[in-house]
Amino acid sequence: MTSNTLNIPQNKVEQLREIYTFKDREPGEVLQFIEKYPFLMSLLLEAPDKVRAFFPDALLMLKVDIDPESCSKESNKLVLLIKSDIDPEESVDRLEELDYAWWSKVEELSQHKMFTNLA
Repeated sequence: MTSNTLNIPQNKVEQLREIYTFKDREPGEVLQFIEKYPFLMSLLLEAPDKVRAFFPDALLMLKVDIDPESCSKESNKLVLLIKSDIDPEESVDRLEELDYAWWSKVEELSQHKMFTNLA
């Protein structure tokens, strides 16, 4: 599926592609997920500024996480992966700080269809 056949405005697709690297198993998987759960768009556009406060030079990636124990695609989630050159222990501490400062306050907006993690 190409971005031309999605119901996501092309300018939003381009904006996401400028910010994130997509880790698709199949073409358009991330965009299809966002199309299915459009309420994630505002979080995805807000996230880079919040993440960069803790991980200034991090690469931001998106992938769809498939629950291997579930038969339903409804249990899949979008993962915002943060890839950083910061020491692993410090990265974990910073992720916890990010979760406390931002994600814990907006997680409900994701309707539990998205989470953040380290790559």
